[in-house]
Amino acid sequence: MGLYFDFKELLPSDDRGDRAMERAGQLLAEQGLSDRAIPVLEQVLQYRAQEPIDKARVALMLADAYTHNGKPDLAVQILDKYKQFATNTVQGKNWPLAEARALLALRRPAYALESLKTSSEEQAPWLRSDAYWELQEWNRLAETLNPVVRTLQPESLPNNTANQVAVLRLAYALGQQQNRTALEALLERFGSTAREIPAMADSMAAIATQAG
Repeated sequence: MGLYFDFKELLPSDDRGDRAMERAGQLLAEQGLSDRAIPVLEQVLQYRAQEPIDKARVALMLADAYTHNGKPDLAVQILDKYKQFATNTVQGKNWPLAEARALLALRRPAYALESLKTSSEEQAPWLRSDAYWELQEWNRLAETLNPVVRTLQPESLPNNTANQVAVLRLAYALGQQQNRTALEALLERFGSTAREIPAMADSMAAIATQAG
């Protein structure tokens, strides 16, 4: 990566240079360096990507970088502009996920759900659960998270914040539904592990108490 920034002026103006620059932007984004990835990907999209499928691929990476960098409005704009070019299977599957992430960051959960309407990707239930949580639609939240949490093992909780959030949100939704049977089963399965996790212990206890 350091070599890229040291010698980027020497990149050839051909397919090799295009691929090298795009790869640099992708690696920066994957490392969480969205502020450095954005100008690289913007340049690739504006000056390097020529074919529609290439434009769509770079636009998708750039949109996620915008969202992660606190600029979801720009993500939505770029996705709208290049959506027509997302013609292959991978891009078609990933496009609604990127839209949903940006819309959730903009606090527009209903629109995020619309983007995810036909998505069956692995990430889709997690994004839907974010939207239902924001909308306080507890029945839909429980319906969405039940199959997700069913696949989790208690030992996965300590080192996985997303799994912790999923269990807590499902517990809260079941409490709001007054579904004591399902809540008790959830607490029996995850309770002992949750009690050892400071971020979960108090919340789980409060949910159990509230539900009676």
